[in-house]
Amino acid sequence: MASVQFAGTGGAAICGALCLSTLPLLAQDLRVSPELSFEATLFPEDAQFPDQRDGGVGALIATGDLTWRSAERRWQAVLEPYLRYDSGDNDRSYGDLRRGFLRYLGDGWDVTIGTDRVFWGVVESVNVVDILNQRDRLENADLDEKLGQPMLRFAAQTEIGDFDLYYLPYFRERAYPGPESRPQFPLPVDDRNPGFEREGAETAGDIALRYANRFGGFDLGLTYFQGTARQPRLDLDPARQVLVPFYQRQRQAGIDLQYTTDAWLWKLEAAAVEIGADRFTAAVGGVEYTFFDVGGSGRDIGLIAEYIYDDRDQSRSPVTPFDDDIFLGTRITWNDLDDSELLAGAIIDANGGGAQFSLEYERRLFDSNLLEIELRAYDGQKDPLLQAFEEDSSLLLRWTRFF
Repeated sequence: MASVQFAGTGGAAICGALCLSTLPLLAQDLRVSPELSFEATLFPEDAQFPDQRDGGVGALIATGDLTWRSAERRWQAVLEPYLRYDSGDNDRSYGDLRRGFLRYLGDGWDVTIGTDRVFWGVVESVNVVDILNQRDRLENADLDEKLGQPMLRFAAQTEIGDFDLYYLPYFRERAYPGPESRPQFPLPVDDRNPGFEREGAETAGDIALRYANRFGGFDLGLTYFQGTARQPRLDLDPARQVLVPFYQRQRQAGIDLQYTTDAWLWKLEAAAVEIGADRFTAAVGGVEYTFFDVGGSGRDIGLIAEYIYDDRDQSRSPVTPFDDDIFLGTRITWNDLDDSELLAGAIIDANGGGAQFSLEYERRLFDSNLLEIELRAYDGQKDPLLQAFEEDSSLLLRWTRFF
């Protein structure tokens, strides 16, 4: 039987425990919302690497949140643990503290201490400015999920815009699944002893800033980050034939901009990045147009097109498959009582290097249940990263019960 591990969660757990220990003994407003999910992932093709399993795997996930607010609404505390048991890979049976923080709300300002997850960005395909949290590679290869990040955050809401200042005292390493997992790199990743460019490794400390404002139909965000890159460079150890993570120093200034006019959304994310000795630009821009109440059905259908650009030196920086790509997608919202929604799309290499296809559908069942269906498919062609995933197209079914 696989055991649930909490590797790499030390800083997050300590911050969450410390902040929650300050709660008054008599809670004025306490809400507990547990969730239990059952997940099945099916692989129609045989695995291409010897340690991988054919067929499918199952998982059991327990999560939810506990939220407390003081009577005067000045204090707020949140606890969101996450536990996963995976039948196919011991390394994917793990636990994390997604959120665990204490927040004080002043007049036009607030302070947060603990562990939280933060999102920056406006585009659909690749969020190049969203870099505060470590990505959860154990959860899925798409890196949609994030680990909780220990932080001290000060936020101010002013007449000239919103300001956020972050100090991130502890770095979360990226954990990689074992050789049994699908999809998988051709060589295993040994994440037990990673390297760091900065002195202090996990405790070197990062800082981040964000400014946000709205001007007419424009939503603007300006960001700055200085610290340790969340994505490691994977260096080959030729003696052991394994990949070893190396975390480099990173500085990044970014912008996210969205313009809304009628049924049109025009979106842009761009960042000037310095990782190690490499300096490069990454950007994603595009448009989304929505047809509302199509045919009087109540359904809204959105069409999405984005271009992805990245000119990094992939011999010196962490590798990315998204350097000259086009994203085409559609979003269908039923606007029904079950909150039914479908998102489908493809990221296509502009030079014929390959493509990734995805489809996500969800709807509520009987008020307290949620059904999710996810389809992933890969076409490697000339891209060695995607070629490793070509036999790992999958269908995921997830049923969640809310209590």
